[in-house]
Amino acid sequence: MFRYSCLFGASLMGMGQVSLLICLPVFVNETGIDYGIFAGLVALGTGLSIVAAPVWGKISDYFGRKVVITAGLTGFIVSNGLLALMLISGGSAQVAMLLLVLSRVIYGLTVAGFYPAVQAWSVDQSTALNPVKDLSRVSAAISLGRLLGPLLTLVLLPLGAVVPVIAVFSLAVLTLLITSFSEKPETGGARQLSYEFEGTTTTLLLKRTRPVLLIAGSVTTVFGLLQYLIAPVLQQKFHYSAETASETLSFLMLTAAFSTLIAHITLPRLIQHRLPLALVSGGLLLLAGTLCLLSATDLIAMTSGIATCAVSVALLTPVYTTLGCQLVPADQQGELTGILSMIHTMGYTLGALLAGALGLLSGLNVMYLCGALIVVLFSGIVYFIRNRPAENSREFTIGVER
Repeated sequence: MFRYSCLFGASLMGMGQVSLLICLPVFVNETGIDYGIFAGLVALGTGLSIVAAPVWGKISDYFGRKVVITAGLTGFIVSNGLLALMLISGGSAQVAMLLLVLSRVIYGLTVAGFYPAVQAWSVDQSTALNPVKDLSRVSAAISLGRLLGPLLTLVLLPLGAVVPVIAVFSLAVLTLLITSFSEKPETGGARQLSYEFEGTTTTLLLKRTRPVLLIAGSVTTVFGLLQYLIAPVLQQKFHYSAETASETLSFLMLTAAFSTLIAHITLPRLIQHRLPLALVSGGLLLLAGTLCLLSATDLIAMTSGIATCAVSVALLTPVYTTLGCQLVPADQQGELTGILSMIHTMGYTLGALLAGALGLLSGLNVMYLCGALIVVLFSGIVYFIRNRPAENSREFTIGVER
């Protein structure tokens, strides 16, 4: 039950994120808080998670994954509880803003640990030579939640602005109870891999995994940049109105989420023992998807491009996470997944900032920028493959039960 409660919790996190964004205009109308301030406070939670994720990852290495997973679910419940209280209290805009600030601060500082802890636990309990399949299940659960989020909102929002929040809150409470009273399954035995470590400091971790971190940063930056550029491209290239561009963007984002989910389900079995090849294939797919998206002359080409990019990210993420975990000892895998979570958030944020810069600097060609980022990606891949230690050189053990 512990495995399934973790996966359901991951799905719930994705569902909550999407539901909040969809309900944002309604929440603004209910509370009287300015839209820009409300959106900024939502972003505050994301900003705090950048700081908190590596810390929680390290805590999970010392005190166990279940402690951090439980803390993340508890923070998610409290955050949604404050959000529901904000909507039903009927107080002034100042009271609503105070509750919103508390909700987002608690969310950013606690929920940030859930995903890296679940990832690290997946690596711990994996019985295969590499845990790509288990990591893909976690990512697939989040993608499923992001697909179900709009459906949940569509069904429940007409019943009242607070109803979707209460639904997510109730499901989170149920998940926390199941997780708290479930025993973690034993690992299927320690796995022997081929690396040895001079020490276990954070500096050595960063030094050893720098190509993996470079790959993670470039992948998320490219994909984040492309996502934020779609709406301006639709308006400028296809001359869509703002409303039509928004509707088309929703369709493309659903296509990307569905493509990601299918890729997480189907690809792990094919790539499990071909990780370096999977890295190269993922990079080539991202390059092809980017070219298709930016040179699209119709909606079909644009849909193909965003779907290809989404599949490439779904392929690359569990692969470089697995390879990174093979480069560090078991008692640092939580810290590594926390750092990767931080880099993912920073990458998507940087992508958004670059998209804004492209709007201000009209002379900056988006094709050149994406090309430069993909060159960085392939540089990391090549560096990693060329400097990866031989598999029969030295040994360490991962798969410690936590």
